[in-house]
This record gives sequence, C-alpha cells and structure tokens, in this order.
Amino acid sequence: MTVNELSKVCHLSREEVISQLQCDKTIISLHFYGRWYYKNKMSYNVTKLGNASNNMLDSRNTISNLGIARTCLHHLGGKLGVTIFRYAELKYLIFTSDKVNYSLTEKGKNIFSEFCKVNQTTVPCCLDFSERNFHLGGRIGNDLLNYLLEDDLCKLIESRKVELVDGGIKM
Repeated sequence: MTVNELSKVCHLSREEVISQLQCDKTIISLHFYGRWYYKNKMSYNVTKLGNASNNMLDSRNTISNLGIARTCLHHLGGKLGVTIFRYAELKYLIFTSDKVNYSLTEKGKNIFSEFCKVNQTTVPCCLDFSERNFHLGGRIGNDLLNYLLEDDLCKLIESRKVELVDGGIKM
C-alpha cells in the first residue's frame, strides 16, 4: 500500500505512518514509479484492519473496470499476473531470500525457455498497482504475455484489459 492509502485506512497522518513504517524491521519499502510502497517480509494472518484495507483497494473503480488480467507496461498484470508469479515461486521456478530480489532456478530456466529466450538468472519483478504484489516484469514478463497472446490463450480487449479465451489457460 502507499503511504496515502495507509494513512486513510489507519486514520493517521502521513508523517505518523512513515515514522511507524521506518521503525518496523519486518517491512520492506519499495520505490516504484515515483511512489513508495510498503510490503511485509513475513507471512502473516490478515487482521481486521488488513481486511478493511484490502476491501478498500478492491473496491476502486479502476480496478474493477480492468478485470482479472491486464497489461502492465508490456507484460501481464492484475490478479492473473500475480497468480502466475506466486505459482512460479510455489513450484520453485523462481526463488528469493529477501522477498524483493528474485532469481530463476534451473527448473525455472527450463520451463521459461519453452516460450522465451532465457539469458538472465535474475527475475525482474513489477509491483502490481491493484494487487500490491509482484508479477513477472522485464523481458520474461513481456515474452510470457506474447506467448499467451500468440497461442490464443488470451486476447487484448479495451485498452489494457486482457481476457482469457475459453479452453485456454487452466488455473
């Protein structure tokens, strides 16, 4: 979440929010496209306040208009993009030691090389503005989206919206 969003949900001033975030060692700060975002390093149970903030984020008009998948720069974003990223982490295609910098595993290189040229070991992450979690960025993210479009697993509609094709991606 951004400082403004946290301030609104917690009914605190921006300065109070920033002060508390800077003291907490379990919080990672990320500067992304001109804004500071804050993400928890730890796995945690969602609190009542966390649920309230998630509901606020989910109810934004822009988000509901974009659906479950959309382009982000030149890669796949939205719930689908974040789900693919989480799946890649769960299946050990990518790994991290700090929840910020990700790398491809050998298994990941083999899988991703089926649809894109894999020259790197680092995985560029893009912080999804609606989901507040990472999706695949950079060349891998771009090649993944192109692969899905070329194989008719999804199609672009209305500006940035991506629609799954019936019989396409099975999640």
